[in-house]
Amino acid sequence: MEGGRYHLGDELPISFITTTAAGVPTAPDLAPTFSVYTASGTKIIDSKKVPPVDRRAVTGLFGYSQFLGTQFASGKYSVLIKWTIGAFSGKIVETFEIMPGGDPAGNV
Repeated sequence: MEGGRYHLGDELPISFITTTAAGVPTAPDLAPTFSVYTASGTKIIDSKKVPPVDRRAVTGLFGYSQFLGTQFASGKYSVLIKWTIGAFSGKIVETFEIMPGGDPAGNV
């Protein structure tokens, strides 16, 4: 996703591996969450939970596809992903851009 370009109606793939402070892939205490912010800092998605992809195959792998519908517009956005493992609070910040065009109702 980092630096990706999308259109309205696309799906934004969000995937990551939760790790300890030492970088070891580990399942978090609770479901990790993500929030989406506009370039001006306005939060448009608040702490949405992300499900695991396959707990038995890859420890700490989580993923979700966020539909880029009517709550989005052309412009740059940041995604803040957060999780907790014991006393460690992990986070990842990534960016993406929605280019002009597309349809917020989805692809044809």
